[in-house]
Amino acid sequence: MTCHCPLESINLLSDLGRLTVLDLAAVLNLLNRVHLHGASVFSCAECTEKKAKSMTAASTQSAVHTLCAIVEACLPLLEGVCTTYNINVSVNVNVHNINLTNRMEMSMNRIDMNGTFDDMIFVDSLPTLVLQSKARLGQLEIEGGEMLLLVRIVVGRNLLLLAEMLERVRKIDTRGGEVEGLIRRCVLMMEGVGYS
Repeated sequence: MTCHCPLESINLLSDLGRLTVLDLAAVLNLLNRVHLHGASVFSCAECTEKKAKSMTAASTQSAVHTLCAIVEACLPLLEGVCTTYNINVSVNVNVHNINLTNRMEMSMNRIDMNGTFDDMIFVDSLPTLVLQSKARLGQLEIEGGEMLLLVRIVVGRNLLLLAEMLERVRKIDTRGGEVEGLIRRCVLMMEGVGYS
């Protein structure tokens, strides 16, 4: 069976790079796609096998390593949610001299026939604007302080899931520095929204 994880990674990165105006529901739907994709990658033998016979070490881990870029592209969405709902989260962490706050879109210089990623580079993208949404719980409309609390919980929970995904990446892909920086950024953002 052929692994489709690299193709889905490209689709997610493309979708994340194009989005500039969203509502909260769209952000949450996109984050759900990211979490489902992460679960697919980690359950895929081709993506997680460290010593695949027919693949090089770099191509074996390409979809797993690309999860870092996907998580990095998700963080500005969550920062946009925080800005929209006046949650003060200001995190500016540099990893390998790449300013993560201003860079979210990945472009692939080359994708070989095996669906592996080589020579990934970061390019500038437009900031993400998240529009406030009304939330309903049955007939009850959630607003004000309750909405702020709900957004804090949802943002914190998604940051926790992204950090857990990165922890799994770290166990498979031992390149380290990029993963560590992204985990730290997720943790700092969780602290900023009051999620512990």
